[in-house]
Amino acid sequence: MTLPAVENDGGSVFPAVSIGNKRNKYQRMDSDAEDNHRSRSRKYVMACAFFASLNNVLLGYGYLSIISLFGSLAGGRTSDSIGRKWTMALAALVFQTGAAVMAVAPSFEVLMIGRTFAGIGIGLGVMIAPVYIAEISPTVARGFLTSFPEIFINLGILLGYVSNYAFSGLSVHISWRIMLAVGILPSVFIGFALCVIPESPRWLVLKGQVDRAREVLMKTNERDDEAEERLAEIQLAAAKTEGGEERPVWRELLSPSPAVRKMLIVGFGIQCFQQITGIDATVYYSPEILKEAGIQDETKLLAATVAVGITKTLFILIATFMIDSVGRKPLLYVSTIGMTLCLFSLSFTLTFLGQGTLGIALALLFVCGNVAFFSIGMGPVCWVLTSEIFPLRLRAQASALGAVGNRVCSGLVAMSFLSVSRAITVGGTFFVFSLVSALSVVFVYMLVPETSGKSLEQIELMFQGGMEMKGAEVELGDAERLRKLDEAHNLLDSARKRGYIVDEVSYGTLITGYFREEKVEKALEVWEEMKKIKIIPTVSTFNSLIGGLCHNGKTELAMEKFDELAESGLLPDDTTFNSIILGYCKEARVEKAFEFYNESVRHSFKTDSYTCNILLNGLCKEGMTEKALNFFNSLIEEREVDTVTYNTMISGFCKDRKVKEAFDLLSEMEEKKLEPDRFTYNSIVTALMEDGKLSEAEELLEKVSVKFGSAKQSLQGETHENAESKEEVNNTEGIAYSDVINELCSRGRSKGVTIDVT
Repeated sequence: MTLPAVENDGGSVFPAVSIGNKRNKYQRMDSDAEDNHRSRSRKYVMACAFFASLNNVLLGYGYLSIISLFGSLAGGRTSDSIGRKWTMALAALVFQTGAAVMAVAPSFEVLMIGRTFAGIGIGLGVMIAPVYIAEISPTVARGFLTSFPEIFINLGILLGYVSNYAFSGLSVHISWRIMLAVGILPSVFIGFALCVIPESPRWLVLKGQVDRAREVLMKTNERDDEAEERLAEIQLAAAKTEGGEERPVWRELLSPSPAVRKMLIVGFGIQCFQQITGIDATVYYSPEILKEAGIQDETKLLAATVAVGITKTLFILIATFMIDSVGRKPLLYVSTIGMTLCLFSLSFTLTFLGQGTLGIALALLFVCGNVAFFSIGMGPVCWVLTSEIFPLRLRAQASALGAVGNRVCSGLVAMSFLSVSRAITVGGTFFVFSLVSALSVVFVYMLVPETSGKSLEQIELMFQGGMEMKGAEVELGDAERLRKLDEAHNLLDSARKRGYIVDEVSYGTLITGYFREEKVEKALEVWEEMKKIKIIPTVSTFNSLIGGLCHNGKTELAMEKFDELAESGLLPDDTTFNSIILGYCKEARVEKAFEFYNESVRHSFKTDSYTCNILLNGLCKEGMTEKALNFFNSLIEEREVDTVTYNTMISGFCKDRKVKEAFDLLSEMEEKKLEPDRFTYNSIVTALMEDGKLSEAEELLEKVSVKFGSAKQSLQGETHENAESKEEVNNTEGIAYSDVINELCSRGRSKGVTIDVT
C-alpha cells in the first residue's frame, strides 16, 4: 500500500514507502535538499580547514625560533584540556602579542621577548592545525583538507620571498618592522573565524558531549547516516583499558604497547625524515646555493628564490587534489625517489660542473625539482599521516611529539648547513642529503601504511589488529555498507572485550544494518545481547528496532517493543509513532494505523506529512473515502498540505467514481497555487475513461500533452529513489494513458492528441 512517487516543479521526489533508514526518520528524501546539504557541508568543512591553517603561514614566513618547540610540546596537553578550537585561539592570541612586540621593539632584548611569544604561538598553531582538520574532516576529503597547513606554510615561504623582493628598496630600519607587522593579519582572521567554526567532534566525544559531537558531524558530513556511522566509530575509539582505568597519556607514549609503538615509529619517523632530507636548507639557503652555482647579481638571486617559492607552492596545490584519490603511500614513493635523484644531481652539478651557464641552469632546475618532489608528497603527507594514525586519546600529545621532532630536525639542519657545507662543500652536503633521502624510500616501503579512504577509527583498528587485520580491514561502518554484518558484529564484540566504550549508538547502527538486509532474527539477537550486557537503550535505539520490525512486516512485534519502551520509563517520540503507522499501512491494516494515528494526536505528537500522506493513501485504497475525506479536511485545517496530499485524495475520489468531487479538488488546488502534476491528471483521466466520458478524457489528455509533453516522458522520465515506487507507478497508474489513447483511436477520435507512448 504505497503512494506513487510524485515529482513537483522543483524536481523533488517523494518515494513510495522508504522505511528503516539509518536515522529512522521515515520521510521523503528531497534530492535538491540533499544536494544543497552536500554543498553546504563541503564549503563548511573547507572553511574550517582554511581558518585552522592560517597560523601556518607564519612558519613559512620566517617566524621561527627554538621556542616554537615548547609551544608544540605544550600544545598536546593544552588541546586535550581546553579543546582543539580554543588551542587555536590561544595560539593566535599568543602570536599576536609576540608579533606586535617585535614590530615596535625599541631594543634587541624586547625584540627577543616578542620572538619568544611568537615562537610559542607558532608552535601551538603548527601542532594543532592538522589534528583539528583531520578530526573534523569527512573520510573522503581528509587528505585534501589536512594538506591545507602545508599549503599555508608554502604560501608563507612565498610571501617571505616576495616581501624580501618588494621591500628591498626601503630603508633597512623600517622594512623589517613592516614585514613583522604583516604577520599579525592571519591570526586576526583566526580570531573572527572562532565565532563560526565548531569544536572537534572527536574531542567532544572524549569529553562526553555526544549530542554536540553529533551536531558537528551532521554539519561536516554529506549524509545523516554517514554522520551516525562516524559517531558510532568515534565512540568505539574513545577506549579504556581492559582494567577500566585509563593510563596517563605520557606514560603510554613513553611505555607504549606494540600498536602504539608502531604508530610512534611511523609518525615520529616521517616527521624527522621530512626535515633531515634537507628541505629547509634548500629553502632557507637557496640564494647561497644558487650563488655557489654562479649567480652573483642580487636581483637575479631574489628572482630565482621567488621561482623556487612559486614551484613549491604550485606542486603542493597539485598534491592536495591527488592525496585522496591516489593515496598517501604512492605520493610518498614519488616524492622520496624524486627528491633522492634531484639531491644527488644537484650535488653532482655543484661539485663537477662549476659556475658556467649550464651549471647555473641545472642547479636551478634541481633546486626547483627537489622542492617540487617534496611538495608533491613528503611535505603534505607527513602532516596528514601524523594527524591520522594515533588513537583519539593519544592523538594531540603524540602529534605534538611529532611536531617537536620535526622542529628539532629543522633547526639542526638550518643551523648546521653553513658550517657543514664549509667543511665538505655545498655539493658534498647535498650528497649526504641524497643518502638520507634514499633511506626515507626504504622507511616508506617498510613501515608506512596506506590510510587513504579509512576513517580515523578504522586506521586505529588497523594498527591495533596487527597483521591479521591488515588484509581484512573489517570495520563497523564499512562492514554495514558492504553488507558484511556478521563481521561487523564480531568486531563490535571484540572491541567491547578489549575495553572499548561500546554504547547503544553502536548497537543501534548494527541493528539497523540487519533490518536493512531483512535479517530480523539477527537484529533481535543483537537487541537481546545489548540488554544482556546492561547497555540501556535510548528512544533512538528503540526507534531503530521498532522501525526495522515495521519495515519487515512485524508490526505486532513492534507494538510489543513499543509497550516495552513505555514500561522502561522512556517516552516515545514522533518517529516512534510514524514507524508504527507506516508499518500498519504497509500491512494494509489501515484501521489499526488510523487508530494509532488518533492515539498519537491524543498524546500531542505531530505525525509528519509523509506519514499522513501514506495513511490517507491507505484509506483511499481501502475504499474508506468518507473517512479519508474527513482526515484530508483535518490535515488542511492543521497544516499546509502539498500536491501529494491532493493527488492522494483525488485518486481516492476517482477510484470511488466521484469525478465531480475530484474536479472540485483540482480547482481548489489551482486556487491555492498548488500546481497539479501528471499524476493529478492521470487519476482523473482514468476515472473519465471508466465512466465512458471519452470527450472529456480527450480534452483533458490534450491539456496534459501540452503541459507535460509525451506520456512516455511523463510516466517514465521520473527519477525515483527506489525501484519499488517506480514499479508501482508503471504498473498501477501508467496504463491509463495507453488505455485512453487506444480507445480514442478505435473510435477515430485521436485527432490532435500527439502523445508518444512507445
